[in-house]
Amino acid sequence: VMKQGVTPVSVTLTLHGRDTSAYGVCWMTAAVGEPVGQYTEEADARFLRAVTLSAEAAEHRGLVRNTAVIRGLEQDKSYRWRVGDKSGVFSPSAVFKTIPADGDSLTFTVYSDSQDRAHYGKWFPAAWRDAAESFPASALSIHCGDIVEEGNKHVLWERMTRHNRGLFCS
Repeated sequence: VMKQGVTPVSVTLTLHGRDTSAYGVCWMTAAVGEPVGQYTEEADARFLRAVTLSAEAAEHRGLVRNTAVIRGLEQDKSYRWRVGDKSGVFSPSAVFKTIPADGDSLTFTVYSDSQDRAHYGKWFPAAWRDAAESFPASALSIHCGDIVEEGNKHVLWERMTRHNRGLFCS
């Protein structure tokens, strides 16, 4: 039976610590459930061979903040992942590629303080496309600073991710 209120929103994936084979994932839900993360090879779109990760949940400003860490990944490999609840509610899957092990350098883009109170992140796609055109070899994007004006207001996060959904998931 699928539990109410455990649909993942505001899902983010980031490098975790100094180890480039570990990635942290965070997502919000309306209710406490039994959070899990899953990852598999990119081609396994049905998650038939997925590794299921335990996740932690903590109430955070009226919502539930869920976190998990994906560890031991091969470098320079693409993985499909998703997050959700043991009841069967999951986010759409997305694909990410780990950083190559043999590179002496890495091209990446940095976005700083992109909050856009008046437009709820609508300008960000233009900045993203400009960076992608200017730096097509970029393997990683880093965001420093505020993404939304008031981080404790879930509605602002939803508006920002809704306007930029195609940029953040593949």
